[in-house]
Amino acid sequence: MKHKILVMLLIATMVAGMLTGCAGTTPNNNGEGQVTEKASVDSATVKPGLAALESELHRPVPTEFRKSSALDDLIYYENLSSEESAALHSKLKEDATVVCTPSQFIGGLLPLKSEDAGYGSYKVVSAEGQNFDKALQITCTSVPVKDSNFIVYTSATPEVKKGSGITATEIMLLSFSARCISGGDENGNGMIKVQIQHPETYKKSIFKEVEITGEWQTFYLPFYGIEDATDVGVRAGYYEQVV
Repeated sequence: MKHKILVMLLIATMVAGMLTGCAGTTPNNNGEGQVTEKASVDSATVKPGLAALESELHRPVPTEFRKSSALDDLIYYENLSSEESAALHSKLKEDATVVCTPSQFIGGLLPLKSEDAGYGSYKVVSAEGQNFDKALQITCTSVPVKDSNFIVYTSATPEVKKGSGITATEIMLLSFSARCISGGDENGNGMIKVQIQHPETYKKSIFKEVEITGEWQTFYLPFYGIEDATDVGVRAGYYEQVV
């Protein structure tokens, strides 16, 4: 409702300014601009029975721009380098509980469902020059009609202790590194979708498509938990690709 009111006020100010030619602004004692002339319509142009339009609306003009702690404040952060991202992630892990390590994710990989195997395969490969030793390599050889027809699952879960469950109040961060080795779209970019869902209701706490380039990139995806959403999977059936 606040946004609608603001839009209406801006429209009223613009209309009043156009009708009078343009109302001037001067700074007030607080350094903010304000309308210095009344906006009105010449009585000769008003239809009989209608009162003249007159506005004394003062619209503040911002003269200073700074970051605030307001939740609706828009703050731009420049892209971090890979070293800065890694340092930030390491600091974050010091103040949080790590619930699924790369080795747990890799070690818990499950065989593809028989109906999924017709669209591709996966294997575990060595990762060189990274801060992890092993990586999941997925190959999509035939693009399915639905991306749900080709999913790689792991038995690893986001639980603090396996079997303890997840609550809807938990705030988590999914981080992973990925690259497109071959295939993909016309620019050589691949696509995957990461998901964490309830094993029976399929309600998802995270369900996010991620475009990946030919270079290793690290992604950070914050999300809220869904009650007992513990199934972790990766969808890769968007292009014929190796990621």
